[in-house]
This record gives sequence, structure tokens and C-alpha cells, in this order.
Amino acid sequence: MLLQIFVSNIPESFLPYPKNKIDEALSIIEENQEKSGKKEHAKAIKNTHAYLGYYIKDEKAFDELIENLKIPQMRDAIISNIKTFQKDWTYWHNQTKDELK
Repeated sequence: MLLQIFVSNIPESFLPYPKNKIDEALSIIEENQEKSGKKEHAKAIKNTHAYLGYYIKDEKAFDELIENLKIPQMRDAIISNIKTFQKDWTYWHNQTKDELK
């Protein structure tokens, strides 16, 4: 959802911990998985590192968002993405709610 709003870069403040700490933790887990012979798990964790690249300093991410919102087509695309997410989430929520009854 955050990429649908920010388009390409997300403010780091959306991360639950500092970016470097998450990266360090992923490296430790990846190494442990590799050592225990779980190559597929290690590969999946290694691939997760790339997603941290979407997170940048808050000010830069918001500046980019402001610039994107100045472009009518981008603004319309962002709004459309948010509406689609809302519709999909509502559908999922209603389905899940019924399953829990």
C-alpha cells in the first residue's frame, strides 16, 4: 500500500526499526539459515534485503511525493491505486469476517 501512495520511495519512518538494524538482523538470520542448511530460506531472506532499498530519508520521500502529486496523471494514478486497495481490503475483510463466524 505504501508504494501505491509514495510510488517509488517510502519514508524510513514507516519502518518499525532503523533501516540499518533491520538490515543487520536480516544478515544474521540469513547466515544462520545458511549454516543450518536451509538454503531456500537463506535465499528468501537475502532477497528481502532489496526491499529495504525502497525506504529513504523522510524528507526526500515526501518531496518526491509532492512532485508526483503535481502531475495530474500521477495524482490520478495514486488516487486510483488507493481506491483499488480500499475495495480489495474491504472485500478481504468481509470474507475473513464471514470465515471467523
